[in-house]
Amino acid sequence: MGETLRPVTAGFNRSLSIETRAERLTGDPGAVLLRESLDATGIVGWMAARMKDTRR
Repeated sequence: MGETLRPVTAGFNRSLSIETRAERLTGDPGAVLLRESLDATGIVGWMAARMKDTRR
């Protein structure tokens, strides 16, 4: 209790700032944090390289 947490800033859009205060937290920051973790791991690029679309 009483700890101070710094806001998280998104790498893809530096104007976004996420605060972890319970009274202000909505579901939207979760999506931003998910995108940040996917970008950091490179999993999206890895998956995209392995996708095949056989449609013409």
